[in-house]
Formats: sequence, C-alpha cells, structure tokens
Amino acid sequence: MKYWRILFLSLTLSLLIPICKDGSYRPALAEDIQTIRMGYIEFTPVFYTDENGVAQGLLVDLARQVVPAAGYKLELESLPVKRMANSLIKGEIDLWSGLKTLEGFEENTYSGDSILLQICLNVYTLGEIPAISTKEDLKNKMIIGLRGFSYGGWVTYLKDPANNIHFIEVDSHESALKVLERNNKMGNKCYLLDYEQPVNKALQSYPVENLAKSPINCLDAYFVVSKETPNAKIVLERLESTYKKLKESGKVQ
Repeated sequence: MKYWRILFLSLTLSLLIPICKDGSYRPALAEDIQTIRMGYIEFTPVFYTDENGVAQGLLVDLARQVVPAAGYKLELESLPVKRMANSLIKGEIDLWSGLKTLEGFEENTYSGDSILLQICLNVYTLGEIPAISTKEDLKNKMIIGLRGFSYGGWVTYLKDPANNIHFIEVDSHESALKVLERNNKMGNKCYLLDYEQPVNKALQSYPVENLAKSPINCLDAYFVVSKETPNAKIVLERLESTYKKLKESGKVQ
C-alpha cells in the first residue's frame, strides 16, 4: 500500500511541474492557461495584417514562438499606435513587442532587457545624402513623419514651435514616399523621417528614383507588459527566460 501511495504522489507532482524538458512552461490543466493579448501596429515587415486578415511580421512570428513556449495562450490585435499604447497602459491588452519609450510606459509597464529586434531610423530625401544626424539638424526644415510614431521620443522636438519645423504627418509609409517625392519635385526641399524595414517594403510597390538616406540610430524592441496584467512581473520573467532559452538553442534568431 505504501508503494502505491508513493507512486500516486510522484505522478501527481509530475503533472504539476510547469517546466518541460525543452525549457518551455506547461500548466497542469488546459483551463489554467493564461491568455496574453498582444497588440501590434501596421508596420510592415515588423508587424502587419495580411490579405486574409491574419497577423504577420518579424515580431509577430517571434511572439508565436515565445508566448506558447512560456506557457500562455496568445491573442493578437491590430491597433493604431496611440490606441495600442493607451490600451497597454490601461490593461486592455497585456503585451507589446517594440519600443519601451512610448509616453506613459515608464510608470505603467514592465519591460524586459532582451533586445528582440533592432529597428533602424533614417532620414530620406531626393538627391544628395542628407546632412542630418541629430534632431537639432531638423530645425527650420520640412519633415514628413508617420502619424502616431514617437521616433524614440523625437516627436516632441518635431512638434515644438520653437524649432520652426514644418512637420507633415501621414498615415502610411507609401504615402510618406509620395509626399516626399512630390514636394521635392516641386522645389520644396523636405525630408522623411522613417524606419528602414517598412520603407524598404513600401519601395517595392512605390519605387522612388534618386532616393538618398542618412542613418540616425537604431532603436531596440523589447517585451513590454502592462502592470494591469495579472501576475505581470511573472509573465515578463517567463517571456524573457523562454526567449533566452530558445535563442540559445537556435530556435529563434
């Protein structure tokens, strides 16, 4: 009888252990799985919704690997930038994979330390390579930018009247290229502040001749978890540790 009690206890404990051999997490029961609602923006090829309404992109693919391996169920929702940020702050979504410098994040979210992806910011124009490397170089110029983007905090500088910047906001990367081309061809020298990956994607459908660029910096993408998420610190810790284990094993880049 003692043998069977020990065997039963061993089997019970084995079901409760949440960590699998591959380093991923597994709850004892399917109904115990916490759902992680991840917001994403339309920022091809980092995040986007395909023609079938399915979320795609570099960081979406990464989330599909890491979140279930960390023991959670993943739900994805496309949102405009500002709404995504506000939803994360309020806890209407749980997770964002991207910049951790958006307004309100410092007080209302927990962010990881693993760099998931580097997103490179450039200044574009037509003709000569733009002599711009700092935000101070944007003074007294016409600048095109994407509505809702913070550009690593630069948007405050761009919108400050003291800097005499004519800041034009558009809704897509392709629209930004069209405005850039049109203004420069009309003799209105202007510049586009945008990220390399989505610009390269937009150029496939709308090529621009004589386009020149100057690198500004590369911004890092992180896991960012809402403080309103149940067990938020544990969620972040498990995402971070799972990502590191998958990266060490070569399963993610």
